[in-house]
Amino acid sequence: MLRLLIYLLLLIGISSCKNCSGSGRRASLQNSNINQAEAPDTQQKNTKNQEPESNLISERFSIPLNSEGGVNTIPVEINGVKMDFIFDTGASDITISTIEAAFLIKQGSIAREDIIGEQSYQTADGSINVGLKIRLRTVKIGPSELKNVEASIIDNERAPLLLGQSALQRFGSFSIDNTNHQVIFNP
Repeated sequence: MLRLLIYLLLLIGISSCKNCSGSGRRASLQNSNINQAEAPDTQQKNTKNQEPESNLISERFSIPLNSEGGVNTIPVEINGVKMDFIFDTGASDITISTIEAAFLIKQGSIAREDIIGEQSYQTADGSINVGLKIRLRTVKIGPSELKNVEASIIDNERAPLLLGQSALQRFGSFSIDNTNHQVIFNP
């Protein structure tokens, strides 16, 4: 099923490509199998020893914390597209559903070179699922912009947008001010 997801994401990306030429490129991408070993060259250059660049401000800042039905969300900008994410300190990654992924692809915000490969993950109910690991070029939270943040596309159209540790761990610390309904970041 994940191979089908990858195939569909690539097709959506190709159909929205303004500079792609003809069916030759379409055919070559349709026949490609993407997995961890075939990660694009841009991913292989970013080793674990290199700290990805980020534009973190050094001063304390806060952003609004919205609550809907007991779920806290914050505004986040992913590759230039604004979205509301659930503030989830228990999630290991930023996660997005196939619907949001398709939207980001159509906007040109996710490209083929952003795909890293497949990854297994465990959900809160203990089940193991497979997702598509991608690289988000920019994640803007308030005035701070993180670069090259890993995220997972969950093979579920109804999966919530989660802001997890792949982004949050890059900040020095943060706290939730429930009185004023905000998240305070202390880089």
